[in-house]
Amino acid sequence: MAKIGSRGWFYGGILVLSSIFSVAIIFMPHFIESITRWFTFPLLAVNIVLVVISYEIISLGTKEGGIAFYNFFMGATVLRLFSGIGLFLTYMILSEAGKSEKIVFAITFFTFYFSYTMFEIINLFSKLRQNSLETKNNR
Repeated sequence: MAKIGSRGWFYGGILVLSSIFSVAIIFMPHFIESITRWFTFPLLAVNIVLVVISYEIISLGTKEGGIAFYNFFMGATVLRLFSGIGLFLTYMILSEAGKSEKIVFAITFFTFYFSYTMFEIINLFSKLRQNSLETKNNR
């Protein structure tokens, strides 16, 4: 049986998590009146892109190891955080939507953002644990 690397698990997990969100988005309006809006799928796509970029940057840092990892990790975190804040504030300031529309946007945005952040952290911990074990075995 072929062994799936950490990158394979990451992208498989992204696919599963995104599929769960997509199914929920599609079927949610049948149960809760007008909860999904036009921005739901674009927000999902933006969060997927941000987490993939962040993961790839952090992966470069784990290959270099040492202090470089922390620099790559902090760089990826800052990039993801500022991109998310920029998108959020842009919509909140420039949108002519009503208060309820902005509340739904905020809830949707933070749900996706924190879900993908937790997913990224779980994958990062497994990668760090694997690197730690390899380092101990090489000593």
